[in-house]
Amino acid sequence: MCTPVTEFARKTGDLRSLSTTDIRLAALVYTLENELVGSDHIRTEPSDKVSVLVLVLVLVLVFILVLAVRLSMQTWKKISKP
Repeated sequence: MCTPVTEFARKTGDLRSLSTTDIRLAALVYTLENELVGSDHIRTEPSDKVSVLVLVLVLVLVFILVLAVRLSMQTWKKISKP
């Protein structure tokens, strides 16, 4: 099944790095936007800029990594106290 989301991700080269959940979530957002607002403002061809979806995913992963490091540091401080 070739949806607008998978086709766009294929054109940007992001398709291989997206999970099924990522694609389904993006497709849901696309469907809701299309039904509620319309699709005139939605690009069908990627621009030369970095894919916004990939940028958002990277920012989320960095945020999760920072949280994990902070939690492990707090745990280490508790363990290392005499």
